[in-house]
Amino acid sequence: MYQIDSIIASPYYLLELATAVQTQITLQHIISGGAPIFASDAEKILNTFHKATLKVAYGSTEAEPISYCKADEIVKHKDAFGLFSGKPVESILLKIITPKHLPQTTEKELNRLELPVNKIGEIIVSGDAVNESYLDNPQAIAENKIITEQRNLASNGRISGYLNEKGQLFLTGRSLR
Repeated sequence: MYQIDSIIASPYYLLELATAVQTQITLQHIISGGAPIFASDAEKILNTFHKATLKVAYGSTEAEPISYCKADEIVKHKDAFGLFSGKPVESILLKIITPKHLPQTTEKELNRLELPVNKIGEIIVSGDAVNESYLDNPQAIAENKIITEQRNLASNGRISGYLNEKGQLFLTGRSLR
């Protein structure tokens, strides 16, 4: 019998596995992403694989990873407004801005639209792990990218959220722009 100690899987698969498991599995490391893991799901997975550390990545097709956290932190923040998603990774510039369609703008205007701590807005990101364009698709660029004189930013599927005073990201849904 193989002694699997690590797995990378979607939240759906992990929940199915946690439901189906009838014997002790010696998982030590679990990484998940691709869909949200809510506190109740995190608790179920952690209770089933109680020796494992479950890390959850948040990102998108255009930007991965944006942030990550341990699942026990999701459980710890279960009463907060929004889904706890950890701190942005160091290679990502993440801003929360007033939702507004901005295919072209300036850094000055972008900074003016940036919201203070604990204010919900649209999440935008740039960095090495963020794609800057779409091949032969100017419409997708116009709808999903913000281009300034210094960088291209991804509007990340118009996801809304906020950063708390510790710089931790909470997801709240879709932005209204």
